[in-house]
Amino acid sequence: MKKQWLIALGLALVVALTTACSNSDSTKSDSKTTSNKTETAANAKADMMQFYMNLVDKINSADKDINAYESALTADPKPSADELASLKEKAAAVAPNVEANIKELKIPSGLKDKKSDLEAILKDLEATYQLKANELKKDQPSLDAANAKFSSADDALGKLLQSVGLAKASLNNDVNS
Repeated sequence: MKKQWLIALGLALVVALTTACSNSDSTKSDSKTTSNKTETAANAKADMMQFYMNLVDKINSADKDINAYESALTADPKPSADELASLKEKAAAVAPNVEANIKELKIPSGLKDKKSDLEAILKDLEATYQLKANELKKDQPSLDAANAKFSSADDALGKLLQSVGLAKASLNNDVNS
């Protein structure tokens, strides 16, 4: 009888220790999961910020002449017709370069859950500069449709930045000023 009592006590002890160990593992697992989520969120923030800065750099490296032309359209006093024509010619020459620069951008693997949204934004930005290129070939170009498409992409990008915990940035301010 004593042996049975000792065996029962031993089994109870083993069960108690096993349960305690599994709870400890569960706590460690929960801690790891929380840690991984935090790390993933931090990586997404860093990747999104890097993506945004690359986008700004790619656009700014080629759109100075477009910005100069658009600024001249609203300047007071307006530039002469010859100056405006020269600015328009330079802008028309660089618009395809901006589009090509945008196409070169790669979406970081850490943003795979945002990839389709980022691809749509990039397509809108490419279309913006294609519209500008087409309009700048005309005698009386209107950049309103291109600028509306740019604003739409800018708003969508701002929302994505916020979705990963970053402040909403203005692509318009960062590339058109």
